[in-house]
Amino acid sequence: MATWFSGVDAKDVEHFLRAIFEASPPAAFVEVRFRRVSGMGQSFHRIDAIGELTAKVTAYARQRDVFVGVIPRRRHRGGRRDLVDRAAVVWADCDGDRAVAALQRFEPQPNMVVATGSV
Repeated sequence: MATWFSGVDAKDVEHFLRAIFEASPPAAFVEVRFRRVSGMGQSFHRIDAIGELTAKVTAYARQRDVFVGVIPRRRHRGGRRDLVDRAAVVWADCDGDRAVAALQRFEPQPNMVVATGSV
């Protein structure tokens, strides 16, 4: 899980989701995880229903931490065997000042950086 939303509106969420999943197979699924009182919840949403996905992620984000898997799934379940063969994203978790500094020196520069607030 590489992305987290908090306090954003649906337009921002949709823009973010389209940027990540635009080149994905339309019948693939997006994994969404969200914090519960005890542990994490999980749901799956079809990429070709971007409006429904946007609404769900926005609703979760207004109440709790929500994380979106950046590699789509072939099936309505999770597991590395269920990932699609190709994705149009690369992500790195940069936990700590050294990792952030390395990212700032990396070429090519990323198109998007998501700051979750955790280190």
